[in-house]
Amino acid sequence: MRKLRASTLLLIILMVSVKMAKAQQTGIFSQYYLNMPSQNPAFTGIDPFLDVKAGFRQSWNDFANKNNAYYVTANGSVGEKSGYVLKNNALRVSDESFTPSQSARRHHGLGGMALSQTIGAFKYLRLNINYAYHLPVSDNLNLALGTRIAYSSHEIDYSGMEVRDQVNDQLYQSLLAVGAGKFQNMLIDFGITMYSDNFYIGVSTVNLVNEDAGSDQVGDIEEEKSYKANIGYAWPLNPNFDLLPSADFTYSDLYGLTWQGTARLRFKEMVYLGFSYENDVRASLLFGLSFEKKYSFHYSYDYFTHDLNDFNKGNHEFAIGIFLFNKYSKNSKFW
Repeated sequence: MRKLRASTLLLIILMVSVKMAKAQQTGIFSQYYLNMPSQNPAFTGIDPFLDVKAGFRQSWNDFANKNNAYYVTANGSVGEKSGYVLKNNALRVSDESFTPSQSARRHHGLGGMALSQTIGAFKYLRLNINYAYHLPVSDNLNLALGTRIAYSSHEIDYSGMEVRDQVNDQLYQSLLAVGAGKFQNMLIDFGITMYSDNFYIGVSTVNLVNEDAGSDQVGDIEEEKSYKANIGYAWPLNPNFDLLPSADFTYSDLYGLTWQGTARLRFKEMVYLGFSYENDVRASLLFGLSFEKKYSFHYSYDYFTHDLNDFNKGNHEFAIGIFLFNKYSKNSKFW
């Protein structure tokens, strides 16, 4: 490994902070639609079962330094059954007074996520806890309000670096002595979404409240504050096929407006093929499979564009999912 001057470590810290902030700004994973609660906490508990997913992303694996990311999520509804279940399982009678009341459709959502990313000697960890409250505004329309509390940690592993003179380099030794290279934050965010059985639109914050939870004495990495909007629609083309367009928009003072658009063609709620594009970053091919209305598998391949096209070496993303306590064997609204 190339040996570094210790003074360059501070520059590396700055460069990585920009890289990590950009990763959080654009999104680490291409398949954002699989984990809408991580995009907007108001989506937590939107489905009437416990949705558990695990994902893995392998990027740039033709390079010496690894760039991997993992996540595990679990989100479910608590309390009264959602209107999605009640409407599809209500007693069929002519008297409309027997249809499910709006008060019966109110429910809570609870969930969380653990995410880990490694880029060479740099590690990122994020832990989320989400809560949402869902209430109906009409027979087919629902409003959800959500909040998220998160812990994030950026860490630089100096054991993965070599300097020219580890023993006599005072700056390098001082960094090791104070434990430099770890930056921790506590974050709070809020979101709101309006949704029905076939569409959603929502807005949310990212890193709105950001408090230092213990950083080293050399510097600080602050999570970039931004604002998100999500929109999606399930358009039935015929009894066998659905078209699922969706979009994610993010705005911050540092990066301006970024967006990602996705379109997937789904066959009988069992399999889909799709395409996604993130402006000036990447294009993705998408594939998903669902069976027994309980298990799902998802895959995407990314091709980086513009200034990032030198990194088109093995950019794969995998995810698996399972629906638990799915009493009525319902599929996820927008899987």
